[in-house]
Amino acid sequence: MFKNLSEFEPNDCFIAYFDILGYKNIVESGIYDKTLARIMENVITKFRQYNEQANSISDETQKLYMRIFSDNFIFYTINDWNSLIDIIALMQGQFSFDGVFVRGAMCYGKLFANNEFVFGRGLIDVVALESQATFPRIIIDPSFVNSVYNKEPNNNYLSNYMLSDDFVYYVDYIKLYAKACLSHSKADFIWFLSNHKFFITENIKAHVNCESILKKYIWIKDYHNRYCEQNNLIEFYI
Repeated sequence: MFKNLSEFEPNDCFIAYFDILGYKNIVESGIYDKTLARIMENVITKFRQYNEQANSISDETQKLYMRIFSDNFIFYTINDWNSLIDIIALMQGQFSFDGVFVRGAMCYGKLFANNEFVFGRGLIDVVALESQATFPRIIIDPSFVNSVYNKEPNNNYLSNYMLSDDFVYYVDYIKLYAKACLSHSKADFIWFLSNHKFFITENIKAHVNCESILKKYIWIKDYHNRYCEQNNLIEFYI
C-alpha cells in the first residue's frame, strides 16, 4: 500500500559527504583493497562507538546518521551540527592516520531519509560541492555556516575548527584529531603526527611525475606544516 505523501516531506538537515582519494585505482590494482577494507571497517566501528551514546536520546532532531556505499560516506542531522563537525574531523583524522586521505563537503539542505535510502536536493548539492573541493579536504559551504549562526549566533565552536584558503572554508581535522589524541595520551598525539608526516611524504614521492595528483599532496603538506608552525612542532615539519 502506498504511504501518504505527507510522510515523505523532507527535513532541513546539516549534511556531510566524503569519498576516498584514489579509491578506484586502489581497488583496480588489487594490491591494497583488503587493507583499505580493514581501514574502512575500523573507522566505521569508531563512528558507531562515538555515536552510540549520542543517539540514545529521544530527540530525533539531535541524532546523527551515516549511510555508506562503496567509498561514499554520507552523514546527516537535523540540528546536531557540532557533533557532525566532530565526527567528520575524527574520521578524516583516523583515515589519514592509516595513510588514507579523503575529499568531501558539508552543506545545509533538504533531505529525506529512512532506514533504507536517502535522497533530496541537499544530497545533490553536497555531492556537487565535493567535486569542487579539489584537494584532500572537506569544504564547508556557506549554507552550512549561515545556518549554524542563524540557529546559534553566539556559538564559536564552528570557527574553532574551520580554516579558510582561497576563499573556501574547510574542516580543520588535524587540530580536532590532535586534540582528541592528546586527551588520551601524548604518545597517541606523536604517533598521529608522525604517521601523517610519513604518509604525506610517501605520496609526494610516489606521485612526483603526476602533477594532477602531486598538487593534492603538496596542498596537504602545506596544511600539515601550517599546524606544526602554529604549535611549535618543527620536528614534524615536512
